[in-house]
Amino acid sequence: MKALLLAAGKGTRLGSLTEHIPKPLLEVRGTPVLRHLAALCARHGVDELCINTHYLADRIRVVMGNGSDFGLRIRYSFEEELLGTAGALHHFRDVLRDDTFFVLYGDNFMDYDLGALAAFHRAKGGIGTVALYEKEDVRHSGIAVLDAHARITRFIEKPAPEQRVSRLVNCGLYVLEPDIFSFLPDGPSDFGKDVFPSLLAQGKELYGMVMDHPLIAIDTVEMYRDAVGSDASDHEESEIPGRDASDVGESRILGQHASDREESEILGQHASDVGESRILGQHASDHEESEILGRDASDREESRILGQYASDNEESENLVSDASDREESEILGRDAGEAKSATGGSDMPSKVQNFGQNGTDGPFRSQNMDSSGRRNDDAEK
Repeated sequence: MKALLLAAGKGTRLGSLTEHIPKPLLEVRGTPVLRHLAALCARHGVDELCINTHYLADRIRVVMGNGSDFGLRIRYSFEEELLGTAGALHHFRDVLRDDTFFVLYGDNFMDYDLGALAAFHRAKGGIGTVALYEKEDVRHSGIAVLDAHARITRFIEKPAPEQRVSRLVNCGLYVLEPDIFSFLPDGPSDFGKDVFPSLLAQGKELYGMVMDHPLIAIDTVEMYRDAVGSDASDHEESEIPGRDASDVGESRILGQHASDREESEILGQHASDVGESRILGQHASDHEESEILGRDASDREESRILGQYASDNEESENLVSDASDREESEILGRDAGEAKSATGGSDMPSKVQNFGQNGTDGPFRSQNMDSSGRRNDDAEK
């Protein structure tokens, strides 16, 4: 089975926390949320992930790699402009059009039984199933009204006071049939605001499964601090992602993970201390000063080492051509000779980049495989 993780949003309501790190890479319980979701998918039989990117896309590639950490394959898309939670599917039409698939919002920490959700979906036989949970305050959520057979009869995004007729809210977790592509409008669109109400208006069967516990949302600074609990005070500012590097001498982008490896040392050291510096940016070849990690880091707020993942996911990076002429520099992507394509540039012939288990497009064999509110457009904000 395949899954789409939505990871393109900017997380603007998180302020400085997402200045240097995309929202899906914020840590909850010691793990970036996106990595937690990838592992969740792998545990429930997903062998291929699609991840859409936009804001700080290169950092997501470094942390997630080609999927070999999770025993699956990862494909990436880059959105020059945000396409919304539903519009993101357009770039993966050829990948997802053959079978039932999951959609997960990449900034919600959840630990639901995806296998049970898929079984419920198949038993109902609708075009889609929305995971729901009960919440007291539904002002900022998408709510669903179910009939006696768990069929969704109404779906209201961010209901006005007089519309708050249900406490069942959207988890940001769906099981969808490939037929969904026939109901996606061209261009940007969101599931909660556009697609689900349209499906219901056309009489399509959309079901809701009520989960037995809530998820952890990190939409605002307050919600994130609640999610990490005492960890935030224990690590103080030096361990909170995205803090001002000039003010925090030992700031790390990925919290305690950065201390695991010498290559992911604290900010403030020079390239000669760090070893292998890497070039970030969507058009690294066009940006001479494009976020060279480790070079005069004390003078560059944006110079950050992406923790242990930059070294763990070597398979997801390739050296630039003529590396001897570009000392210690690396660029994200499969083909150094096509740097713009590998980083989502406008010259890219295809919006989707495929990463096999060994960084190739060849056949993939899964490894170690065993056997879901909040604003349902937040993943794109």
